[in-house]
Amino acid sequence: MEVVQDAGLSGRNAVMIDITNASSVSSIGIAQSGLIVESVSYHIGFIAKAEQDREMVVLLQANINNQSWPTYLNDSKTESHEDFS
Repeated sequence: MEVVQDAGLSGRNAVMIDITNASSVSSIGIAQSGLIVESVSYHIGFIAKAEQDREMVVLLQANINNQSWPTYLNDSKTESHEDFS
């Protein structure tokens, strides 16, 4: 996993995950800590690309006081290029 710049995605910086053996991978996660979330609505969007069509599950969760992980988004897509928003 590495940060790449100007990859033609949704922003200047992007994360590239190079999977060489997809059959051995059950899940991949990207986490961001230290965010302060208030009781308002947020727009979250990103672009996902792959060399071929693959199933991708998008799961958005939050760690509440290190005790629970409520799910705010659980969606599945099967495309080689998908815009999530």
